[in-house]
Amino acid sequence: MNSDASCRSGIGAGVGCVLRDHGGIVLGVSVDIIETDLSIEIAEVVAVRGGMFLAMEKGGANIGCRGGFSNDCKSFDEVSFSWVRRNANYVAHSLGQFIFSCDEPFTSSSIPDELAHIVNVDADLRHV
Repeated sequence: MNSDASCRSGIGAGVGCVLRDHGGIVLGVSVDIIETDLSIEIAEVVAVRGGMFLAMEKGGANIGCRGGFSNDCKSFDEVSFSWVRRNANYVAHSLGQFIFSCDEPFTSSSIPDELAHIVNVDADLRHV
């Protein structure tokens, strides 16, 4: 699971995550906006938590969290966290930005058409 957040003063925080299987296939995405000013550190935690809820919804038992960084961990057999550079977290980063142009938050089994090209480029980079 990759997650990321973006903060805009006076607007709030955009949080996004992408859930993939062990082969990199997208299982689901989630984006939300928190309509209050948060520090980027808190927004990152909110993004991770949103990704954990998405993983629970999809029935995941083991989760690797990659991105910025809960009692929620008890819902999984195994949880691991690691930090990755933004260029390795591009889809989640883009989702965190994308929410500012959406009408409402969403969770989906498929990536929005507007972001499909980002997922395809990201998938190609994973196999280089």
